[in-house]
Amino acid sequence: VTLWGVETTSKSKPLWKTQIPRPLALVFGNELVGVDAEVLQECDDLVCIPTLGVKNSLNVATCASVLIWEALRQWDEADEEDASTS
Repeated sequence: VTLWGVETTSKSKPLWKTQIPRPLALVFGNELVGVDAEVLQECDDLVCIPTLGVKNSLNVATCASVLIWEALRQWDEADEEDASTS
């Protein structure tokens, strides 16, 4: 299982520039302190949902919803492509 940390760091990739692996486990932090640095080091990759304006984070439930929706969208698209080629 691939482990991704969802956090805004200099090493994080924007969500829309990623191919989301399957299976996947996600680590989310809270709005105040985020994901602990030791936990981030254990992750296979880091991803973020960039925001505009003064705030640099989303509510964790909102962030999880966006990321899970995108994972399901990508996986469904991949399944449809596999079905059309077989």
